[in-house]
Amino acid sequence: MHPATRVLLVIALATVLARASMAQVAIAGVLVAGLLPWRDAPGWRRLARGLWQLKFLFLSIAVLYLFLTPGQALWPGGEPGAVPSREGLAEGLLRVFALAALVAAVHWLMRSQSRADLIAGLGWVLRPLRLVGLDVDRVAVRLVLTLETVPRLRVMVAATRRDWARGSPWRQPAVFGARVFARAMVHAERRPPPRVWVPHDVRPPLWQLTPVVGVTAALLFWF
Repeated sequence: MHPATRVLLVIALATVLARASMAQVAIAGVLVAGLLPWRDAPGWRRLARGLWQLKFLFLSIAVLYLFLTPGQALWPGGEPGAVPSREGLAEGLLRVFALAALVAAVHWLMRSQSRADLIAGLGWVLRPLRLVGLDVDRVAVRLVLTLETVPRLRVMVAATRRDWARGSPWRQPAVFGARVFARAMVHAERRPPPRVWVPHDVRPPLWQLTPVVGVTAALLFWF
């Protein structure tokens, strides 16, 4: 599959998941799982670790929908329009599963191709923005390097938390953030600057783009 097609596929998935039903989210999850290579055990462990580290975000989303969406009471005998509600629980779970499917899709996008291919795909998708004077190649490179830096930053946060002398680091968030920032700056100064090759004149075949656009339009306008 062409790199630009992969990028457009993830963008289309994010667009559909923004208004999808639980059945569509389940189908999207199955499709993303089918794209991930089953024999890539390190990749599956990395995805599971990434989803687990988002547990508090998932919990926050579920709680917000649960207690801010009025509807049928969660327990029998409750008044109509009460909170927490069954509608809030259903909507919260829907948003959590949709976000998990999108995280898995981004994971597939990052692991299924090289850095150069990903930059080429992003550059082609962002090409129309050149009309407004945007340096598309620079934006694509920075976006890819940022995505590659996130796992390293996660390691730095964990290391800073282990080095905390006593007490909980979350009681002093400013000091903790300053220590993480200092560790990141030291890492950036010691690490040699990456050499990035930016491919040009990369165009995906039409037979790959047509199904992505067609299916996305069908899901958005007919379901």
